[in-house]
Amino acid sequence: MKKLFWVCFMLFGLKGYAKQAMKKIPRIRGDYSISADQHLQKKLNNEEGNWKGYLYCDLIIQNKSPEEIGVRAAINNKFWHDGAVFLAPEETDTLRLFLKGYKASKEITQQVRKMKSNPNGYMYHWEGMKTESIKSIDFYLIGECNHANFEVLECMLHGTLGKNAGGVSGKELFPFMDEYGQYIHTNWARKIHNEKDFELREKEEVAFLNKCHRKPLADEFYGYPTTHTVIGNGHWQTKKIDNKWWLITPKGNLFWSMGVTCIKLGHATTSFTERTKYFSNSPESLTEIAKTQKHLGKISFGIENLKHKYGANWHQKSALKLGRRLDTWGINTFGNWSDIQLARDIRKPYVVPVHYGCSDMISNKLPNVCNPEFEKQLSKSLTNYKKCNNDSFCIGVFVNNEIHGWENIKPILAKGKNQFLRNHFIELLKAKYKSIADLNKKWNSNYKSWGSISELKQNKLNAVDFDAFESYFIDRYYIICKRLVKDILPNKLYLGSRLDFHEYPKVNKLQQKIVKIAAKHCDILSFNRYSFNVADFKMPKQLDVPVLIGEFHFGALDRGLLNVGLKGVTNQVQRAEMYEKYMLQAIKNRNIVGAHWFQYQDQLVTGRGDGENYQIGFIDVCDTPYYELIEKGITVSKQLYPTRLNQKN
Repeated sequence: MKKLFWVCFMLFGLKGYAKQAMKKIPRIRGDYSISADQHLQKKLNNEEGNWKGYLYCDLIIQNKSPEEIGVRAAINNKFWHDGAVFLAPEETDTLRLFLKGYKASKEITQQVRKMKSNPNGYMYHWEGMKTESIKSIDFYLIGECNHANFEVLECMLHGTLGKNAGGVSGKELFPFMDEYGQYIHTNWARKIHNEKDFELREKEEVAFLNKCHRKPLADEFYGYPTTHTVIGNGHWQTKKIDNKWWLITPKGNLFWSMGVTCIKLGHATTSFTERTKYFSNSPESLTEIAKTQKHLGKISFGIENLKHKYGANWHQKSALKLGRRLDTWGINTFGNWSDIQLARDIRKPYVVPVHYGCSDMISNKLPNVCNPEFEKQLSKSLTNYKKCNNDSFCIGVFVNNEIHGWENIKPILAKGKNQFLRNHFIELLKAKYKSIADLNKKWNSNYKSWGSISELKQNKLNAVDFDAFESYFIDRYYIICKRLVKDILPNKLYLGSRLDFHEYPKVNKLQQKIVKIAAKHCDILSFNRYSFNVADFKMPKQLDVPVLIGEFHFGALDRGLLNVGLKGVTNQVQRAEMYEKYMLQAIKNRNIVGAHWFQYQDQLVTGRGDGENYQIGFIDVCDTPYYELIEKGITVSKQLYPTRLNQKN
């Protein structure tokens, strides 16, 4: 069917796109042959590279190889401005490149408040893009194929920046959020229009769950029975068996963590402060709902929809439904930022997120570990989770998330104004140099005493000592975290800090250093890895440690949301396929012991606290599952243990 569609598409044109702007780029059309260890770059001239005013670029690709291939394309060879597609032999499909973070007028970028993406097509991204001067489209292979032949049948720009989704004018746009938290001006499959639709969605899901009912695995922790003898100690362990790392359940069975983050009942919350015109609910109604939910200036449409769907006893009913869902879907772990009590209630393995508040920070997430305050604050935060220590369903603890600012350690030290950094640095220098005279000789400096060292200038003469302090600081961070986790929660695994090195091992020297140091101290090294590819994730031989992927996702724009998240695809079918490929690649990786999708429920059109409004859920705001994604997830979960056990590494 796909092939027939694209034949008609090429013969009869773009009828489906007639009402929106379109521009073809013939230079990109043609046959390509590429190996896994290379990439192909197609350069664009000035006219071809002017993408200003468009929303996305579609590449229509046909696989001409005798095996399945995965193709990734990137705008200007940028990691965050890419798209991908997997194709069976002779299959044709669309690879979509979304334009994000482009520079535009305030009228465009500030159409609405506190939203990362707007109804007019503007999509925020921290890595900006000059859409009027695109230089190239770069092609890569992803997945497990080593060589591929494919043809780009067409390359087309689509959409009109400034035109509201649903085609409404500026005056007609408001309100754009209905009483159920959905975008008003477009329709899609399974959208809720009235109370009766909730009943229909419930009957549909019950039938699906009955059809897909599954028996539990070996133990209450969803462990897998094996001929390998592992002695359970009542808590979680890691073990390498047949050259593959595994989690081991408290009963001693094999476990691979197939998780989802932010599992909560009615998680979809948004602010209405100074934004009441966005909502079809009256300001009085919004305020009253917020009051009943014990919120100030914000409401959870997720909770209200659970009330619509399940009635007065919504919490108990939806909790029971959640347990049945996760069992059926094959999800065996509550990922980060989930409701811990809910995990305990339905008896699912879970992880714990621990954060700390310090006044002395190197960056907004990196504390000054030379200041005793850090140890005190982290100890206090960990103590709040002491109950988890004897809970066998608790796997372990993440400390912090996606720490930025490691590169600031040396510049802040050089200023000499932070006494804690300075004092620790001087102690390191004393241990290395016999006297201040020896230091002066090496640095070509003239300090009179150790105490006179204040403002420093980094140069070639002292670079080794600055680098050594940087390593010392990083090491100290992980040493303190590991020690305090083991002091306060001795039965739990230390899961690291969720490094956001998405292209690892293709990272800079500082990031390589951080990974090497963190691997020494973490029971499981964790990465957040938003990428279309996991097949290229490889730990160096000298860093043979278990790894957990803490976050990843894929989104599309065909279900009423305005942003695809960090990695976008064309539709729900592709979204499901990407999930399947990602998970199977991770399952085959000898180091990876789990991967957690971010997140359980879609974010709202009007955005969470920081404005994120991504279509990234396993369910939508109305508690309706995305069956395309879930069906692929069920397939993956059935293949999980046979695939990993049979994988040769």
